[in-house]
Amino acid sequence: ASNGANAGAIKAGDTVDIGTAAGESNLQVTKSGNTIQYSLSRDLDLDSVTTGNSKLDNSGLVITGGPSITTTGIDAANTNISNVADATTADQAVNKGQLDAVASDLAATDNAAVKYDDATAKDKVTLAGATGTILTNVKTGDVSSTSTDAVNGSQLFATNQNVDKNTSDIA
Repeated sequence: ASNGANAGAIKAGDTVDIGTAAGESNLQVTKSGNTIQYSLSRDLDLDSVTTGNSKLDNSGLVITGGPSITTTGIDAANTNISNVADATTADQAVNKGQLDAVASDLAATDNAAVKYDDATAKDKVTLAGATGTILTNVKTGDVSSTSTDAVNGSQLFATNQNVDKNTSDIA
């Protein structure tokens, strides 16, 4: 009988076989003389374990109303993840301290960046500096009647050379 179902009386002289179900490895039963001992395996093999609101099975750990770590991903359930070490490789998560450092570095360079006067219209840039600003490494721009490219010093020099030659030829 199991758990009292189909119970039957055991009479004097009857043999009682006590053991575990076939294939069961989590519970061991031993008999020594008139003593029967049960012991639980130190390495349990179960389909799932439920304790309170937490369930652990082959798909992962799920805490009802809380975080879960499953084969489909990690859900922090809108809670903070604490004690995250600084990431050292590209495939690691970063922590708030690392993000704050990046934000601070970016803020420190903000006044060095060239920005549009109006970020929406993007029609004018005013360079700072009381005595003006020199632009260097300007690529040769297109010089034509339809061009809106900037020209560089070498282009102006060539134009000045042509003006000087024409002035000399005319004189």
